[in-house]
Amino acid sequence: MGLNNQPTNSPIPSPSQFYPWRTSPSISPTCQQYLTDCLATKPDIQQGTYPFKDIKLTRPDIEWLLAMHEDGRGPVDWSDEQQRERMGLDLRGADLRHVNLSGLPLARMYGGLTWEEWALTTPEQRHRADVHLEGADLSEAHLEGAILRGAYLEGATLRGAYLQEAVLYRAHLSGAYLRRAHLEKANLGGADLRGVYLRNAGLAGADLRDSFFNAETDIEGVVLGDEKFGYVSLADVHWGQGFSKVEREGRERAKERSKKSPDREKKREKEAGLS
Repeated sequence: MGLNNQPTNSPIPSPSQFYPWRTSPSISPTCQQYLTDCLATKPDIQQGTYPFKDIKLTRPDIEWLLAMHEDGRGPVDWSDEQQRERMGLDLRGADLRHVNLSGLPLARMYGGLTWEEWALTTPEQRHRADVHLEGADLSEAHLEGAILRGAYLEGATLRGAYLQEAVLYRAHLSGAYLRRAHLEKANLGGADLRGVYLRNAGLAGADLRDSFFNAETDIEGVVLGDEKFGYVSLADVHWGQGFSKVEREGRERAKERSKKSPDREKKREKEAGLS
């Protein structure tokens, strides 16, 4: 008999038995030690030094880091309000281009600077902290409360991703796919949304002030507000060549909402799968 009176030939539980989102084989002990050494790097904003700065990471790497986060406590569970003050993985400056991160629990991920840090740094120092997620697949990933200020997300897939209260201030999102993404109360101020596919996305209470749209930005069916989160902020938005189209659609929707009763509006959202 082995430890805890278990037979020595008992099968070792797979990672997915503890965390359903772990779909990749476990990384080797050598890789684990390398990532552990990286985690020991003390961040230095002035010097642009971060644990995974310019390091190419894979999904297995991220899965292991999530499982080991905070000495094995694991990822931030956004559904538990008491955990919302925890910090997620520090991935500032990391290279995650074209990596499949779909369905991963990345809530409160640190992929850029906080506002306090941003205000005290130079453009070059800010740039060094920005995570690279160009072309990454973040479908249905949990990114609630993530700090993605200035992050590079061009061409990324965020279908159905959970981005409530995420900070995407001045994020580079051109050409990204955000169908049915949950962006309620997200900060998208100054973000590049040109060519972004936002069809049926939830933008209630989001801050879109000073963001950039164009004719290729698809906003069909977006939810601009509700009783829970309030309405989207659109002051000083740069509509580009698509301005007339967006403005016209916005006015038509406002007129349509004014004609409908709250019950009919809730029914419409439920039928569209947005409730």
